[in-house]
Amino acid sequence: MENEIISKVKSVASIKEVIEDFIPLKRLGSNYVCCCPFHEEKTPSFYVNVKKNTFTCYGADHSHGDVFTFIQLYKKCSFTEAVKYLADRYGIETTPVRKSYTEEERSAFRARKRMLYTAHFMADSFSRCLYGASGSEALEYLKFKREFNDESIKEFSLGFSSNCNFNHCKEAREHGYGKKDLQNIRVIRDDKDGKSVDVFSGRVVFPIQNEDGDIVAFAGRSFQNNLKNNTAKYINSATSDIYSKSSTLYGLYQAKEAIFREKNVIVVEGYCDVISMHQKGIKNVVASCGTAFTQEHAKLLRRFLPSTDGKRTVTLMFDGDKAGCEANIKAGKTLLSLGFDVNVIPLPSTKDADDFARENSIDAINEYMERNTIPFLRFFANVLKNSVSDDKSEKNAILNDVLEILEKL
Repeated sequence: MENEIISKVKSVASIKEVIEDFIPLKRLGSNYVCCCPFHEEKTPSFYVNVKKNTFTCYGADHSHGDVFTFIQLYKKCSFTEAVKYLADRYGIETTPVRKSYTEEERSAFRARKRMLYTAHFMADSFSRCLYGASGSEALEYLKFKREFNDESIKEFSLGFSSNCNFNHCKEAREHGYGKKDLQNIRVIRDDKDGKSVDVFSGRVVFPIQNEDGDIVAFAGRSFQNNLKNNTAKYINSATSDIYSKSSTLYGLYQAKEAIFREKNVIVVEGYCDVISMHQKGIKNVVASCGTAFTQEHAKLLRRFLPSTDGKRTVTLMFDGDKAGCEANIKAGKTLLSLGFDVNVIPLPSTKDADDFARENSIDAINEYMERNTIPFLRFFANVLKNSVSDDKSEKNAILNDVLEILEKL
């Protein structure tokens, strides 16, 4: 977003006018007051300073900021989306006026919309199947093995892909979605003999949403003993015209309000980690979609993560095993190189965030996180200290690793 547009919007947008679009204000001296829209209260503690064009909550919420911050909080959107909303309200142009689109552009737009509609239909089909007769084992697995309640199952649109002879594909055809539509969103594919394969058949399905809430992909998890031994635990959607796993974060749509409120985001390893933490009350949690944390993931977080004193804070909480430790280090380096403040919460060696959330009370979780959150460089130093050996080449490799990080600071 151009700084010129932001400055222009800020110069004309009245915070009193904008707030009164949603909430009635009462005059109190030179200020205006109302009950805070971000928490329940009976006595007004939300003050609007017209002169400074800011708001402050003196109640339990402690929220404060300018007109952009208010829209971000109230509409649960990114800073860029808030600027665009206010620009539209005050009639400020944010994009060059175009007289027409090419046929190629119109065709691409229609194709993308078609894919999104297909993905949403399939997610609904998987959800219906989960609560139907054929989904009873899958539902039992989610409720008793994973300990997800109905609210979490519905909030994250969890489902089950029936293994009954392409049941979902048949249902899709009856609603006007053909084989090509299902191939485009990667729920079916052709095998080497040209026969269609139902990608997620017999698996619990985790629909993957983008930051706007659109379903763009799926992940399927095995849970039945009758699946072949060499079958992968998870199958993730392949890249498509609406999905790239290197730039999509699972749970971001559900987490973005909490991320903004907490001024911190916790990055975990998997889908169940996100849902279990969210269900326990820790809602500012996201995960990469079956891939390593990338620069594109970091840039996506920057859109939703407010800065404090010019810094944006990310907390890493990958699995407690060796692979998780290495993932913490790799993601930490990536984030540091892009200017983030990075913390790490090391988990016990046999635990992941899903175990951690299910086995502890919210008070115990908060206490552990507060006591064990450490700066990334200290975490990295501890790892290096414990890995030092008498091998000269290994010591040189460690030294080079340290120098690489310091050069990026």
